[in-house]
Amino acid sequence: MKISKQEKTYYQKKFNDLKKDERFFEMKTIVHHRHSTTYNHVCKVGEQSLKWAYKLPFKFNIDDLILGSMLHDFYLYDHNIKHRYKHHWLRHPRISLKNAQTYFNINHRVAGIIVNHMWPLTFLHIPKSKEAWLVCLADKYIAIKECFRKKHKRKNIN
Repeated sequence: MKISKQEKTYYQKKFNDLKKDERFFEMKTIVHHRHSTTYNHVCKVGEQSLKWAYKLPFKFNIDDLILGSMLHDFYLYDHNIKHRYKHHWLRHPRISLKNAQTYFNINHRVAGIIVNHMWPLTFLHIPKSKEAWLVCLADKYIAIKECFRKKHKRKNIN
């Protein structure tokens, strides 16, 4: 998909505006994948999804892609507390979806991105749109990078 400079500027602004939303501040304090925060993780997944969407020869709904990637881990609790959140990896997509529906006006495609992003671990929740597949793959790619990188001082992406 070829994208104009004007379109790219629009999407980057939309992405940056969403990153500044007050609801995301809580995500900056939640540890995610060893040495990252949930906020950093969803920002990286969003950026990676956009990079791939610009390079692939398919037409994506970029607005839905941005919103779905930023809300895919919008569960807002510390899953590292032992015995408090059993089976987090199975439960958090539905919790993230419920939170997203509470705070944002999301459509069925964004809901699909959120609830299906853990496939194949949640084998019944298969991504059904190009956007959901892209976020699912970007999430795995970023998670692997986060889990295997060396520990260093954590800082938030602005």
